[in-house]
Amino acid sequence: MNYKQKLIAAIGAAAAAAVVPFVAMYEGTVHRTYRDPIGIVTACTGHTGPELRMGQTFTREQCEAMLYQDLAQHADALACIRQPMTDGQRAAFLSFAFNVGEGAFCGSTLVRKANAGDMDGACAELSRWTYAGGKQLPGLVRRRAAERQLCDRGLAIGQLFYESNGARQRVHVSTRVHSKSVSRVITIAVRRGPYRGIQHV
Repeated sequence: MNYKQKLIAAIGAAAAAAVVPFVAMYEGTVHRTYRDPIGIVTACTGHTGPELRMGQTFTREQCEAMLYQDLAQHADALACIRQPMTDGQRAAFLSFAFNVGEGAFCGSTLVRKANAGDMDGACAELSRWTYAGGKQLPGLVRRRAAERQLCDRGLAIGQLFYESNGARQRVHVSTRVHSKSVSRVITIAVRRGPYRGIQHV
């Protein structure tokens, strides 16, 4: 089983179809190593690890493989929530866990509220996590707002946002489920923006 299949097995096809372009949109993809806003050596789509060093470069295929691997590994964090979740909540919480790490996610008030059955309160907690290195970052404010929208309203939210050349842009997203015997194909269409196109999971 490859990492794409592991991700689908962990969170479901619909949530996987949503979270991959969502994380790519807010992390951005850089085909080389760079330092993030708090100085951590990073590559591709928010990938970090001890194997990275400044000066490395990566292909599109390598970056895509890293993203599926990272998301599949961070999906383990969702086991900290012992209440039923919607596909939108799974996608939003995985994006959040990917960004802050499994330890911070599992130890958060968000998880405590979710396990107490307060999913509305858990979604609202996303809005509090907008600081890194002691500073509020505009990119995190935008990302958390989009995660909360996904958490509250689910996959049929109609639009997501990204930042391009300093301007806030809108990405229209639609999902469609095709049933063929026991298999399902999820189609996510990003209608505008740098990630426009069709993705099948």
